[in-house]
Amino acid sequence: MEKTPDKSLVKQRFTRGLNTYSEAAVTQRLMAEKLTAMIVRRKKHFDRVLEIGAGTGLLTSLLEENLTWKQRVVNDLAEECAPFHAERRDTVFLPGDAETVFWGSEPFDLICSNAAFQWFADLPAFLKKLKNSLSPEGLLAFTTFGPDNLQELSALTGRSLPYYPVHTLADWLAGEGFTVLESSGGIRVGHFADPLEILKQMRRTGVSASTDRTWWTPRRLAGFCRDYREHFSTPDRRVTLTWHPVYILAQVRKGNPK
Repeated sequence: MEKTPDKSLVKQRFTRGLNTYSEAAVTQRLMAEKLTAMIVRRKKHFDRVLEIGAGTGLLTSLLEENLTWKQRVVNDLAEECAPFHAERRDTVFLPGDAETVFWGSEPFDLICSNAAFQWFADLPAFLKKLKNSLSPEGLLAFTTFGPDNLQELSALTGRSLPYYPVHTLADWLAGEGFTVLESSGGIRVGHFADPLEILKQMRRTGVSASTDRTWWTPRRLAGFCRDYREHFSTPDRRVTLTWHPVYILAQVRKGNPK
């Protein structure tokens, strides 16, 4: 069952995991590295940059190493992320829900985001907001997750975020006046000692297996671990967890009105 995320709960979980996120978020770091490379291949200097869902700064730091700009705004739902960005050059931290926060009327030349769009309640409407916030021929570069993401967890809990395939995202972008320059997806499978290690990993990155803590009664947890081993074990008695990263680089179509 796909469920629209509770933003207050999302904020609480990510805030709890801030001190462990950068170390634990291996997949998100790999995604940030690939997204940075996609941007750099197109352009290395921008007047104004907006990063959405900056968190502890995995993508933020990579952009600092590879791009230049005159002004950058970094946004995150959790104001507790502000200290991670306090000393960055030519950077202003803007707390708040990206779907509703006002980041000014001056357009950006690059809007980017790593592993955040899956948390939004109305992604098509948000893409419209991004289009209206970009300069003519401005770039939008983001990663999110596709339909096979955390498939083991959704199979056992019956709960999942609303993940979208690449072609759906591309269609929405085209409808809003973007040209999709690059789009791709892939599967990454992690191996863990047991199901409890997977749940610990999710908590360290601020994600609690797409369900709230009260769902995990002792009986349900025991059944989850038993079923996980039964269905998702490897020959060496480890268990798997699947990520489905999606990458998009798009540009405002030339001459397209706001």
